[in-house]
Amino acid sequence: KSERVKLASSLSKSQLKAIKSLKSFQRYVGEMGSREKRELLSNDRCLKARLVELVGEFNSYCESFCVGLRCLACILKELPSTRLGLSLPDLCLACSRGSISSHPGYKSLMKMIKQTSEANLVKLLKLCMTELNAMELVSTSVRKSSIVTIMREIENVKGVVIRKV
Repeated sequence: KSERVKLASSLSKSQLKAIKSLKSFQRYVGEMGSREKRELLSNDRCLKARLVELVGEFNSYCESFCVGLRCLACILKELPSTRLGLSLPDLCLACSRGSISSHPGYKSLMKMIKQTSEANLVKLLKLCMTELNAMELVSTSVRKSSIVTIMREIENVKGVVIRKV
């Protein structure tokens, strides 16, 4: 976080003005209440603090997204008859086109998981954990929460409780 604070505090007036003129920032501010909007647009210190928060949220999202893709790719390697594609670039492309959960290949994958034995599900989760542990740049808390999320998704599809992996 200190790196983000340092970066935000070093932004010049012209850089802040350029950020304020971005269409995405204008949409973001447009969704706020009038008091919050006025404060954000008129107070540079407030804007810098919000930028630190937003960059932190974006970093967390990117880290979670990367973890999710890795796990999905790991599962797809073991269940190769799905239509999502077997490589990480294929998965990234599918995600960039829209919600992965609405993709026909994802639905096919969920059907396959529903038909998979619990022993194979545990094997898939262990493969995901091995893959995640190899990702040194990802924090332990993100890895653990990702595994829990995957387990819940599988439990929802299968209607079973997976105890310990």
